[in-house]
Amino acid sequence: MEIDQRLGLKQDTLYDTLVLYAGGLIFATTILMATLQVAIRLLNLPLDWYWTEPVGRFALIIGTYFGAAIAARNNENIKLEFLLDRVGKRYPRVKYAVDVFVLLVVVSTLAVVVYHLVLGGISNLDTQIVGLSWATLGMMFLLIAGGLGLMLVNELIKLWHLVSDEVRGTTIWKRLREVRSE
Repeated sequence: MEIDQRLGLKQDTLYDTLVLYAGGLIFATTILMATLQVAIRLLNLPLDWYWTEPVGRFALIIGTYFGAAIAARNNENIKLEFLLDRVGKRYPRVKYAVDVFVLLVVVSTLAVVVYHLVLGGISNLDTQIVGLSWATLGMMFLLIAGGLGLMLVNELIKLWHLVSDEVRGTTIWKRLREVRSE
């Protein structure tokens, strides 16, 4: 993965840009909070900024889920494709079926997790954590649901493209012709 995270898609949309900048802002917050913690402790400053530690921790947790959404959009998820690529060269329909099956499992799992995070977030909106008046457990759940919701949208887009390309006949049959011509 490179520092330059332009997505290299056929068309970068406003959605792609917003997700990328939101993830970057959250990770920048994590770095800023960690830097403040270290500076206050190292310089022994008489500041009572206890809130920097939980804010940094929460930003790291939430940023991880936004990072997962960015990885899903860039198609940089961790996956083992060695065997599937070898099978796909010989049997493209099997690779297509496995790809669709995996995306359906991912989409359904993400949908269930996001649904329950939203329910948990709504029911815990007034549950304070770590003594910060503005930080509630419900807010954490809803922000995590936001990151995973973005990942769900990205996986749905991938599934849509996979299925619509197949319906138009531009994926499997093209691969079949390439394999047969070799």
